[in-house]
Amino acid sequence: MATIPCPLSGRGGNDFLHGRQGNDQLFGEAGNDTLRGGKGIDRVDGGDGNDAVYGDRDNDTVIGGNGDDLLYGGKDNDSLLGDAGNDTLAGDLGQDTLIGGPGMDTYILGSDTFDIVFYDDAEDFMKLPSGLTFADLVISQGLDQYVQDGQIETLLTNRNTGQLLAVLPGVAASVIGPEDFV
Repeated sequence: MATIPCPLSGRGGNDFLHGRQGNDQLFGEAGNDTLRGGKGIDRVDGGDGNDAVYGDRDNDTVIGGNGDDLLYGGKDNDSLLGDAGNDTLAGDLGQDTLIGGPGMDTYILGSDTFDIVFYDDAEDFMKLPSGLTFADLVISQGLDQYVQDGQIETLLTNRNTGQLLAVLPGVAASVIGPEDFV
């Protein structure tokens, strides 16, 4: 018999919620919260406030909500959604999908495999893995190779190793320059 996870909500205030093991649903709601999914396939949602939201292990959904949030996927293939605010999104290990939403977001790219990064060239930034600089990148134009949506996509590849770092759906390679990196 399968168990359905009970949601855990922080309500108002600055809360710390930790799901530990199992498939959890954590909701910080209002306040500057810290939420950790732990082991299992979790849905972790910071809600309103400047939250630190961690998926930790397994394939998690990590949501920042309104505010300037830190989102961290952890191990495995995660989906991170910043929502409104100036968010920092780090997929970490695995092939992750990173969506910042409205605001000046910063995407921290990993080096283990590539992430799908829904980048807005008008307001967002990327941070390269430790030791890499803009000169270490090959920036090329792709079309519908990784995200099958009929749009162009920019591929960011480590020139030294050939490792694909990020796929930017709907972004022209010609608009990516040193100013896009912090």
